[in-house]
Amino acid sequence: MEVVLRAIVALQSGIAQGRHIISERLDLERRRNELGEGVISAAIAVLVIAIVGAAMYVAFNAMFTSATDKAKAKVDGIGG
Repeated sequence: MEVVLRAIVALQSGIAQGRHIISERLDLERRRNELGEGVISAAIAVLVIAIVGAAMYVAFNAMFTSATDKAKAKVDGIGG
């Protein structure tokens, strides 16, 4: 009976160890697959901010050009 119990314990510990090894390998593979994710996310964030900045530049440039033209027209109307 003791031999059977030892065999069962050995089998269960072997299965547990096998699961642990498989789990470690899956974790390692998952980490390798996600290795460049931070760099890619940062690059996307930089591109989004650059696009927003370019849109703001165009909008402010158009607004200030229009304001400059209106101010120049008023000054020319007063002094003209």
